[in-house]
Amino acid sequence: MPDETPSIFDPGADFRVSAAPVRDGVRAVTLSGSLDFSAVEPVWSRLRQLVAGTSVLALDTSRVEFCDAAGLRLLIRLHEQGSAEGCQVVVCAASPMVDWLLRLMRLAATFDYPPATQPDGET
Repeated sequence: MPDETPSIFDPGADFRVSAAPVRDGVRAVTLSGSLDFSAVEPVWSRLRQLVAGTSVLALDTSRVEFCDAAGLRLLIRLHEQGSAEGCQVVVCAASPMVDWLLRLMRLAATFDYPPATQPDGET
């Protein structure tokens, strides 16, 4: 029987990973804090475990206050790992920082993230 308790992983005072149990092949994961170089390796260790046995890994990054190039690379690496294991990695919610990075780097579609619509109708 799968564990029904949400898991929380705190690799340091600046970053936190909260994962809900898998439901119908979907696991919701909330990332919060600063996703920077210092958090990447411990966070990567936890996130790659969450991909296993999951059809969709839905990332809520709305609480990510800061994300540097290393953090963005972690998200790309997670997407690649998921693809290799048959797991779709999507961003279901994004902080302004993550939203900006996904659109700037043209990665929104990669993560099935709908970019925010601008007031003039442009994306």
